[in-house]
Amino acid sequence: MSHTTMSFQMNQMATSPAETCGSTLADLYACLARVNKQLAGLPKAVPLTTSKFENAWVSRDRSAKARQEAASRKRGLLAEQGSLRAAIGSKSKRGVRELHVFDLPEEIICQIFEHLRGSPYVEEASGLACLRHASKDIRNVRLTCRRFYGASSHLLLSLITLDLSAASASRIRDISQQPLIRRGVRGVKVQMQFYDEGLAHSLRDFAIYNIVKLRQEIRRLEGLSEWNNNEKDIKKANLIVNSWLALVENPLQPAHAMDERHLRYQNLLLDAHEEYKLLRKKQCNTLEDGSFIKAVGQALSRMPQVKGLQLCGGNWFDNVRIRFGVLKSDHILRQALLLPMTCHEMDFQPIQTLNAWGQLFHDQSNAQTISNSISRRVVGKSRRHVQKVMLSDFVISTSLLENFLNCLGGSPLKVTLKNVGLKTGTWEGILDLLRQHDYCVWRIDEPVGAELNLMAVAEKRRIFGSSRSKSSEGLSLAESYIAGVPGFTNPFTVDTASDEE
Repeated sequence: MSHTTMSFQMNQMATSPAETCGSTLADLYACLARVNKQLAGLPKAVPLTTSKFENAWVSRDRSAKARQEAASRKRGLLAEQGSLRAAIGSKSKRGVRELHVFDLPEEIICQIFEHLRGSPYVEEASGLACLRHASKDIRNVRLTCRRFYGASSHLLLSLITLDLSAASASRIRDISQQPLIRRGVRGVKVQMQFYDEGLAHSLRDFAIYNIVKLRQEIRRLEGLSEWNNNEKDIKKANLIVNSWLALVENPLQPAHAMDERHLRYQNLLLDAHEEYKLLRKKQCNTLEDGSFIKAVGQALSRMPQVKGLQLCGGNWFDNVRIRFGVLKSDHILRQALLLPMTCHEMDFQPIQTLNAWGQLFHDQSNAQTISNSISRRVVGKSRRHVQKVMLSDFVISTSLLENFLNCLGGSPLKVTLKNVGLKTGTWEGILDLLRQHDYCVWRIDEPVGAELNLMAVAEKRRIFGSSRSKSSEGLSLAESYIAGVPGFTNPFTVDTASDEE
């Protein structure tokens, strides 16, 4: 081999495949394909013992020099093939990095954060198991980075609780205008508690009402005195009661003649009564002009994920923390004085308010029907809207419920009546009335009033079932009759007939 030939081969070996073929992966793969093709085209050495003598080196009458050149060429191609593969591997790894949490799909990140929320506590909303979670961890996650902020913000709020005030109307309006937050809202609960007109107009009635409440707290503390030393709290509560009684019985008594401690709590009562009157006036204005229900309706239209709405007449448990804390500070005592009354306390039927809600459901159902017919033609998919409604802790009459049903106007809803008291009429008549409106799916839990007041607990459970015994799919005797299930009659009518026999 000449010196020139050896120098050329050494220069070829010194030049890397990437430099010869180009700098891109496409160029390297093209060179590799060319080398593989050349290797495939090389003649294969066949042993002399083979029957295919035409392929044997001997049959070709090649010299030893030719065989050496062929072997050398093959070694060169194999070396070039290995170099190209190494270059391709090295270049490919430059674009590959270790996986990061940000590489996970959005759905998986959201599921991780849902698990992070921890165990929920249940807040029923319109028959849904609408879960409300402690949001401390989620608040911390949102502060980590923008990606986590976007993936976890919807977990902050799943249930919106409102009262009948302009502040609550503004709150749900603001939430509905936040795309990240509103995406996670599944239910809305409206606490329909009212400021009493009589308490607002009469300081005496206001004082006596709150004296009764405070005496209930005294009896509770006396019942716990066997386990806790509550003498100090009981003494303070009696002092407050006596100061308010003195104000009611002797409103013209000069201030300098009073005990200084009495004067402190009397002034607190007077200030709270003035604020109570103001709150009563604001609530009346909000309800009369329809701005509250209108604001809720507009907000619901911007939150298509909301499935349930609960209208709650209020119960004792709603404000239990304030009621149990009245003796801890004057601030909490003032909060207790400013609490609105539940519908059961007032023995009040919010006829106009319930009718307005019924009209809202009817209007939204009609608007949704139009929206769905358009969306099905455009994208072949129907939007979700409020489908479940719960009326809880109300005092109603047959006429009130009938007006509410007429306002619904045939809107197909799943309606739950929970802890509803019947003021006038009978539950037998209520079941017949609901059966006429079979476009709704009805659930009745823990009803009270009318003939149920004289009924044994076991018989009441036989007719209406219990929240623990009824499954999500199971129907009680009353619900089966309302739904028109064959073979079921009004259970009250059956009982009456059997008694006559």
